[in-house]
Amino acid sequence: MEIQLVMRAFLMVLLGLLPLAGGLFAVDIVEINDFESYNRVYCDLKKEESWIDIVSISECMLDVPGISGEQSIIIRHRLTSSCFYLGEYDKALAFAKKACTQATSDVALRAKSLYLLSAVYRVKARASPEHPRFASLCFSSIREALELVANNPVDDLTKAKVRFNAGAAYHDLKKDYITALSHYFHAKILFEEGSDDAVRVLLRQLRCLVESEDPNTARTEVDKISVNPYTRTGVQLQLLRAKIAYQLGDSIDALHLALEALPIASAKSMKAEVALLSEVIEQAKNILLNRV
Repeated sequence: MEIQLVMRAFLMVLLGLLPLAGGLFAVDIVEINDFESYNRVYCDLKKEESWIDIVSISECMLDVPGISGEQSIIIRHRLTSSCFYLGEYDKALAFAKKACTQATSDVALRAKSLYLLSAVYRVKARASPEHPRFASLCFSSIREALELVANNPVDDLTKAKVRFNAGAAYHDLKKDYITALSHYFHAKILFEEGSDDAVRVLLRQLRCLVESEDPNTARTEVDKISVNPYTRTGVQLQLLRAKIAYQLGDSIDALHLALEALPIASAKSMKAEVALLSEVIEQAKNILLNRV
């Protein structure tokens, strides 16, 4: 099986589907022959936010004999998240749907499958002309997840992520900031203090302030946050800072912040963030040009 994985990866490199430098061959792929070794490599790649490589090894692992049903669900969860981060929403949706059909007996795995599914439907609802259908599917998925975690013993991390995605659904699709903030509040309590997840909830809370016309308070709070700028969360923080600066009429600062984050977002294949940063850059440029 190790040889098959190596040959498949080698062919992907030859076809230009996988980067050689700093990509999958940066890890010891020869040892990826069971779920335990896959899990070790996955954890290393996740720390580096190497989503493309995670997709590559995870797709390979689905073909490995002996993978249990529970393990295949976990692999599909990781594929959903990684494709989501890469902006490959159709692939993410396919993996999330399959995980949902598999996860019928384990409550925590089903709840995770549902909140991941709701997240993909949410972004598709925002971007697609079929908005009503995708929005409805988003809310039906997250409501089922909320009911599961409310009525069953589930770990705090799963509960928190269900709450986070419920907040994001009400935030993005209904602009219901009160309900969104309630879900974010409960998620933040459950997440480990100082964790990346906790910071992401805080950014969401501050976005609610910005969008509900309170950018001054948001700027005061966002300036207190310290995150590695070369991470996914760091890019999202910089994007929020740029949006706040633009809303407060500081187009020069908005332009500077967005231009700083754009190459990092591009390097990490963060398609959604690249589009949003580019939008801020164009808006700020237009304001500055009109002043000349």
